[in-house]
Amino acid sequence: MKRTILSILILLVSQAHGQNILNPSFDSVYFGGIDRIFHWVTSDGFMMQSGVTGDTVLPLQPDSNYSAQGFLFSEILWFGNRIDTSPYSLAAMQIANRPRFKKVNGDPYPGFVINGDHLVTDSLGYPDLSRCGIPFSYRPTKLKGYYWFVDSTLLLNNFGRCVILLKKWNPQKGHSDTIAFTDSSIPFNPRMGPEPFEIPIPYVSNQTPDTIMVAFFGGVHPQQPSTFWLDELSFDYSPMGMKEESDQKLKLYPNPASDKVIIEVGSTSIGNLQIIGTLGQIVHQEKFTEGVIELDLKGYSPGIYFVRIQISGRLYTQPLVIQ
Repeated sequence: MKRTILSILILLVSQAHGQNILNPSFDSVYFGGIDRIFHWVTSDGFMMQSGVTGDTVLPLQPDSNYSAQGFLFSEILWFGNRIDTSPYSLAAMQIANRPRFKKVNGDPYPGFVINGDHLVTDSLGYPDLSRCGIPFSYRPTKLKGYYWFVDSTLLLNNFGRCVILLKKWNPQKGHSDTIAFTDSSIPFNPRMGPEPFEIPIPYVSNQTPDTIMVAFFGGVHPQQPSTFWLDELSFDYSPMGMKEESDQKLKLYPNPASDKVIIEVGSTSIGNLQIIGTLGQIVHQEKFTEGVIELDLKGYSPGIYFVRIQISGRLYTQPLVIQ
């Protein structure tokens, strides 16, 4: 079986505009053997290490930390996630959702790529995004690049997904605090060919993070066959490396909040509202038709959440602190 291996250049970063993330365009590729250093975990690599029985992707040990260097978890199999060409380079990443692959509990097993040189599993033994990532001490304002998404069924509102999580270790509390989080700030809708994209990164703290996790998924409906290409990934920074972009389409008050929060969406169009926890889980969702929504916060645990709305094919995200 042919194997395709990702490798990266370790870049010395600065506060300049357009700073590249590790292996920004997936150009350093070697076929058939081990290339230098690996900083991406892939769904195919996880399948190979956990083992596949029929269509079931077996888990690893729950709540465990694994090295992702060398062959471990970094391989891209030729029949699934793989290297492809694009108008911008000879080596773009292709991420595929394959509906026949399932987890042991029957849930769909999505196609994904996660940055990082280690892999941490959740209570079921599958990758835990909130505990993955690599050291990173900068404050980018957006992630940009080129994408191309194809949904072969056209039956559902399916599009590619990107999750970005910046964290900072808190020695007093003994865990990492969320500095910034976004989950597909824009939808990667189906396209006929590669197009540019930009994802704003909203911050909830003035601190400088120490870790970043970037994950891409083959689609938001893993039970549907789809393919997601990515190329030329880079971060943008403000001149001082500190300025964040805010989305005026979505306003929250009071913030911090305790009993209730008013959400202004700046539109009377029909849309979707989601409240997302820092681990990426959806804790509330509803449809709306009014420009102002009052949300009852009783029953919510104190912490940082993210309010996300989708209107007319676009996604907007703002942090919400619940006291």
